[in-house]
Amino acid sequence: MGEKSLWFTEGCLHIADFAGFDHMLFLLVLCTPYFGNKHLKQLFWLITGFTIGHSLSLALSVVGFIKLPSAWVEMGIAITILITALMAILHKEEAENKSFLPKLGLVVFFGLVHGLGFSTLLKSMLSDQTSLLEPLLFFNLGLEAGQILIVLVLFSICWLLENRLKIKLSRQIKVYGLIAVVVSLVLTWQRLQEIIN
Repeated sequence: MGEKSLWFTEGCLHIADFAGFDHMLFLLVLCTPYFGNKHLKQLFWLITGFTIGHSLSLALSVVGFIKLPSAWVEMGIAITILITALMAILHKEEAENKSFLPKLGLVVFFGLVHGLGFSTLLKSMLSDQTSLLEPLLFFNLGLEAGQILIVLVLFSICWLLENRLKIKLSRQIKVYGLIAVVVSLVLTWQRLQEIIN
């Protein structure tokens, strides 16, 4: 296996690691309001916007342009989950066209925050590398492939729940949102304690 494949695999494994469940939870509450044929275009733009944000901050952090304490970054990620969960709970289809562009801008910003979280592992792995471009590119491509796979799995689960168990997507969104609110508040509190101590 070549070095490019290794970096790509590392990116996939990093995002699919259940220890990083917070990112999966973020994707769940971000994407579920847009599952369905009517909203595939919005879903595409949300994922693209998030990708642009975290790709940019991942690159800037790895080359040393952005330096933030990891505890603050981790707390920021927890807060992005909280805000996204609240947006999912309050989501109204009829207001979608008016509110989508501001939401997309917010998601790009959230991508910047999550990219800083991804960079912690990558920087530690790059300590003996002379060239950063190739590892950064293929690690990021691996992240994107893993992210798309996670969204497809989440979509499939929601579809099965709605079409086989007759649990409406609107009800699923509320449940996922409430779970994410609770988890994100716990994570925020834990990470705040780390900062204080």
